[in-house]
Amino acid sequence: MIVKPYHGYFDESGTHNESEIVAVVGYLGTYEGWNRWQEQWDSVMAYFAVKDFHMSEFQNRFNEFDVNNFWWWPWTDDTRKRLMERITTICQERTIIGLGCALVREQYESLLTDTIQGDLRHPYYFCLYSCLNMLLNFGPHWVTENGQREKQVELT
Repeated sequence: MIVKPYHGYFDESGTHNESEIVAVVGYLGTYEGWNRWQEQWDSVMAYFAVKDFHMSEFQNRFNEFDVNNFWWWPWTDDTRKRLMERITTICQERTIIGLGCALVREQYESLLTDTIQGDLRHPYYFCLYSCLNMLLNFGPHWVTENGQREKQVELT
């Protein structure tokens, strides 16, 4: 059996002990799709004069995204909306699937037994395993950029 390689990009948030929410999210795509993603992403970042995009800073209007930052243009609601539309479109068009898991740490600690928490070691791993489980069970629903239907991911 020949298994086509896929490339993923995942990121985490809230893994420090004071965080109320822990999350792991990401995208899976082909090598070619990621190359096109990178080209388009870089182009959008250059257009909006963003040096280093961090969603937490964007969401909280911090650093580069401060409403008073007139280095390039003011970060009005309209400008923010146009940037978000551009980058979400790139993610949708250049990847195969996006997946993620987030949990409330307090619920994780109160609902899971100490044994399960000990086996997992950290809520981050619960989220990571959930993402992998979603990926393995997604089934034959994938359609790549060129319209090719893909089979379920198989571990070898």
